[in-house]
Amino acid sequence: MSQLAMSMRHLLDHQGVSAAMLVDGTTGLEYGFSGDRSALPRAAQACDDARTVSDTLEAATGDGELENITVTTTQCHYLTRVVPRERGDALLLVVALARESTNLALATRQIDDHARQLFV
Repeated sequence: MSQLAMSMRHLLDHQGVSAAMLVDGTTGLEYGFSGDRSALPRAAQACDDARTVSDTLEAATGDGELENITVTTTQCHYLTRVVPRERGDALLLVVALARESTNLALATRQIDDHARQLFV
């Protein structure tokens, strides 16, 4: 099993996480996936959504870069974290969390820590 596959599988160890995927933030190409595939959007859709939010923020504020997107429904939290790379375009770490069993603030911190460790 590759290092990336192990890292993606490790995300499922966090309370409430049902699925996670790593997506190229420019092309929408999926690099890794773990968990219940039906819990997350298609990789290309996640990329398009992040680009739309980023473009809207830039038009509204004129500065700053997108760091993360959190969407909450009656059942789930969806967290999309931008993962910068030293070389190449940023990646998106997209995670689905069960709303009833997740402390969103703690989960966000854990996922941010995990994202920083992806390429260490």
